[in-house]
Amino acid sequence: MTCVPAFALDEPDIDKVSALIWLPHLDQPVVSRLVTAVHTARAADTTAIPTTDPVGFAKAAQAVLDMLLAQRAAAIARIGTDRPSVLRAAGLSLNGISIPKRTGVSAVRSVALGGWFGPDNGLYQSAAAEWVCGP
Repeated sequence: MTCVPAFALDEPDIDKVSALIWLPHLDQPVVSRLVTAVHTARAADTTAIPTTDPVGFAKAAQAVLDMLLAQRAAAIARIGTDRPSVLRAAGLSLNGISIPKRTGVSAVRSVALGGWFGPDNGLYQSAAAEWVCGP
């Protein structure tokens, strides 16, 4: 589920579901797995009985998410936006324009914000809670 926003740029709610960051030292699959772990740790804190987090996973997870989302500013500085819908619109405006092959590694990454598309926006949190507690 965490990877879906990276492939769903045409969804109307994409800006509510994910954000773009600039992170050259981690590739998209690593970022997606890290974000899955973050959302799972946060869900564990809200579903745990008792509700205490003696190890501090939820707090650490929030700190990791905050650090990732701080890279939104770098995306804005580099490509002019942190919104996936703007990136999609820019790509569509290139219709028929030949872009030379680029060498090197891209650093634009998609980070799932923990919501979901359309009216079932709690689906992601429900899934994360199931990853922790089972169905």
